[in-house]
Amino acid sequence: MSKMITEEERNQRSCYAFLI
Repeated sequence: MSKMITEEERNQRSCYAFLI
């Protein structure tokens, strides 16, 4: 697993976790 995910992608994942 490479660390190519940017902060924006992490933010989107946070929103997803917030929705569920």
